Amino acid sequence: MKSLDRSSRAFALVIVLSLLAVLVVIVFAISLVGKVDSQLGQTAVYQIQARQNALMAMKLAIGEVQRYAGPDERVTGMAGITGVPAGAGNYARHWCGVWDRDGNFLRWLASGGGGGTIPALGGTDPIPLVSTKSIGAQATDREQVRVLLRPINTINASGQTVTLGQYAYWVGDAGIKLSIVIPDADGVVSGQKHAINQQFGIQPDDSALDNVLSYGQLNIAGATTPQRQGGFHSYTHSHYGLIGSTLKAGW
Repeated sequence: MKSLDRSSRAFALVIVLSLLAVLVVIVFAISLVGKVDSQLGQTAVYQIQARQNALMAMKLAIGEVQRYAGPDERVTGMAGITGVPAGAGNYARHWCGVWDRDGNFLRWLASGGGGGTIPALGGTDPIPLVSTKSIGAQATDREQVRVLLRPINTINASGQTVTLGQYAYWVGDAGIKLSIVIPDADGVVSGQKHAINQQFGIQPDDSALDNVLSYGQLNIAGATTPQRQGGFHSYTHSHYGLIGSTLKAGW
């Protein structure tokens, strides 16, 4: 009987230890799930903040375009015309500048470009907004575009300045680019609008161009990714404007 009692106690001890192990595993799993949920929630907060920062940067860019380039007498051009050379490492060559009708420089339409002097854009601090995904490897007329990050500051309840995040923007000048889609009615010679077939291997009257809604969709018409990357700074989808009888008198 004593031997049987010892066996029973030993078996009961094994059961208790097994149950404790299961409980420990359950507690660990619950804590791990809670930690993952917390991390996912924090990640969602960061994503929302990033979207809001990007939206603010876009609105600031639109505001700068309206303020500086909006008046009819304003002139825009790329920084290359001011002496920024072509080639890899010249990250500001495709910055868009604004001049008044007397030739006085007003502003670069890029974050960090408020003054007339282009800041240093090498190193790791400036952020690339046009990089290898858009232009492939850097080369002449395929330069990266980098700008400076700007802080988003607020004042807390204690009167201290707190940085909530950063933003960056760059406005490209479509006015210096060729349109890939030009209606025959606007072409100098019907069916010969410009040399899109030379750059992309696409005929100007190719019906596939009717399905292209942006420059990035040129692959739909048969252009290759290297061709599209090579023309990123030189071509745009189409220019829009008011000409001829479409003009109306205003107040």
